[in-house]
Amino acid sequence: MKIFGDPSLGKEIVDLLHEVDRTIAELDVQHSVKLCGSDVTFFDLNTQVHGLEAYEQKWNLYKPYMLHGVTIQRRDVNIHVESNLAFIHCYVKLTPANAEKVKWLSTVKWCRSTICVRKEQGQWKIVHQHVSVPGEFETGAMQVLDLDGENREANI
Repeated sequence: MKIFGDPSLGKEIVDLLHEVDRTIAELDVQHSVKLCGSDVTFFDLNTQVHGLEAYEQKWNLYKPYMLHGVTIQRRDVNIHVESNLAFIHCYVKLTPANAEKVKWLSTVKWCRSTICVRKEQGQWKIVHQHVSVPGEFETGAMQVLDLDGENREANI
């Protein structure tokens, strides 16, 4: 993990990432929403949503595919932080306990993730989150990021 900027603020961002991952692993949509600013934007693999209500609805759509909990891994975490604004970019892998039942989850190994956070009334809030998988320009086919085959240590 690399922190660019104030190390103590970087620690706050690491704590936030752990809380984000915990809420996802526990499928605690209500708490996940509380970690967001009112103007949150979320871009995932196939859609985008704006605002807390849309963000909550999106996560509720994911719940049926992740009924038995989720394991979250992050690699190559880079945190750029200033006094009231930070962004994080890394690779992330979400593996639901029932992943074998959802065909597309078995093909997605690792995704790219960028999260932007802003300090509001003393608390860091997610204002933008983007999850993507690279695609091949000519065919539009998804490229599989299989970082598991590499000898790399998880950072968070």
